[in-house]
This record gives sequence, structure tokens and C-alpha cells, in this order.
Amino acid sequence: MVKYWSVAPYRNQRTMPGPQSWHLEGFEQAWKYDRENSVIAIGWYEVGDLSGVSKSEIGSRYMQNWTDNSRGYVNLQRFWHDIKQNDRIIARYGLKRIVGVGVVTGKPFYDLAKGQLWTGGLPIRPHPNFLPVSWEEFDHEFKESVFHRDTVFEVKETHKHWPTMKDALDQVWGCI
Repeated sequence: MVKYWSVAPYRNQRTMPGPQSWHLEGFEQAWKYDRENSVIAIGWYEVGDLSGVSKSEIGSRYMQNWTDNSRGYVNLQRFWHDIKQNDRIIARYGLKRIVGVGVVTGKPFYDLAKGQLWTGGLPIRPHPNFLPVSWEEFDHEFKESVFHRDTVFEVKETHKHWPTMKDALDQVWGCI
């Protein structure tokens, strides 16, 4: 069964130069790279290569680096274990806007060199965790917030905003 995932392409505010410019500029650069390279990238390079690593080991590695944010490892677990080939990715900007949609075309992979290219030469942390995705152009803004704040989140039919999201996604994917 195909699953739907919202993923937020962005760069962390603490790594972008300039006051208040981090979010839009960081998002645009990250999203451009992802589209051009047919991937979606997420960070947390400090945990290393997670290829073949169990969900519990992902949690352990994460907690060795960040004890103050227990939710981050869930994003990594979803990215590495729960998203499957042919699942649908909804790239979001903020909590109200879809900027693109795609179909996962392979397994997740870790590539630190590619993650460093993803930074565009900026002195910021690389995002070396990648999923291959075949992207389609699609831009849609909702009147209210419909997305969860997690970087990687499964959008299910039981989600309270599913009917609104489904109507929009039907425009690009048809009869969901």
C-alpha cells in the first residue's frame, strides 16, 4: 500500500547568515538542490551512515548527540525504515504550502560528499541522508495549517486535514 509523507526541505536557522533571511533563502537553496538532483535530503550527519542500522540503534546514536530533542530520531527512523519505494512525498514549505510532490524511486542512502555539495559551499552542516525521488512541479497553498511540524511525517487518511489535502493532491496524482 502506498503511503504519503510530508517532508520539509530546509536548512537550519542557526546555520544561515543574516537576520531573518535564513528561512526563505535556506529553503530555496535546499529545495532547488533536491529537485535538480531527484532526491530529498535531511540532516543529522552526526549519527553517521544509517544504512542497515535498526530503529533502536538510530535512537541510540541520536541520543548520544542530542539529549534535549527526543523527536529528531523519529524523523530518521521514518526516513530510513518506514518510507518505501513508490511511496509519495509531499515537499512542504511551512505548515500551509506544498511546493512539490514526488514518488520515491529507491532506498535511502547516506552520502556525506553529496551532503556537502547540498550546502552550496556555505559553512553549514551537511544533510547526507537522501531518498531518491522523481519530482513533479506542484505548488499549492492552503488557507490554514495542514501539516505537522515534524520534518518527516506520514499523512494518513485519519489525519484531520486529509480531506483538504486529498482534494489538492488529486489535482496532480488523480483519484487518491
